[in-house]
Amino acid sequence: MLIMNIRLGVKSLLIIFLISINSGNSEAHDANTFTVVIKANQITPLNPPIVVNDTVMWINADNRSENITHVIYLDFDMDGDYYGEEDYKSNNLSRECEYDNNGTKIDDDCYTADTFTFNETTTGINYTKLNGIYPYLDLSSDGKKIFGNISVNPDMQHLKAGFQGNMNEETVETDEGDNKPIFLLLIAGISGICAIGLAATILLGKKDDSK
Repeated sequence: MLIMNIRLGVKSLLIIFLISINSGNSEAHDANTFTVVIKANQITPLNPPIVVNDTVMWINADNRSENITHVIYLDFDMDGDYYGEEDYKSNNLSRECEYDNNGTKIDDDCYTADTFTFNETTTGINYTKLNGIYPYLDLSSDGKKIFGNISVNPDMQHLKAGFQGNMNEETVETDEGDNKPIFLLLIAGISGICAIGLAATILLGKKDDSK
């Protein structure tokens, strides 16, 4: 009977450990796409806040009678120059594109939207260094300019894994709170091991007494 209780205790500790691992993995940030709508005299939202790994999609919704096109210039290196080699230039965005009867786009170079993803794959920069405020310029074919910003915030769920080197005080406090369940789990595991050792000692003692 005692041996069965020991085995049950070991299985319980293993189940608790596996549940704690799965719970930690479920906190990862899911990448999202944020739509920025370009109109005749405004952009909505003009300064969208996003998180590292998210994507920004600019859509031309300029409904003036003539087909006014727009180009987005993203000042990726944040040096004040929107036309540098390190910066991003979107496709020429039209209000609409023509399609044939089969739904195939007639002009392959016609685009109504363009996207940019703030991740390591697109930028070649480590995700811990991607947070910041990125200025962009919307230049329409009639010469009008509208300036905006993309506020890229760090992926706090990702940072909790401990891969980064610099963290502010508020983040450290949050991490300590998140580590409490792991600390309690370690205490429970040590207590369980001690209980198993004590049970084994009692069992061996009983065998010696029976002799």
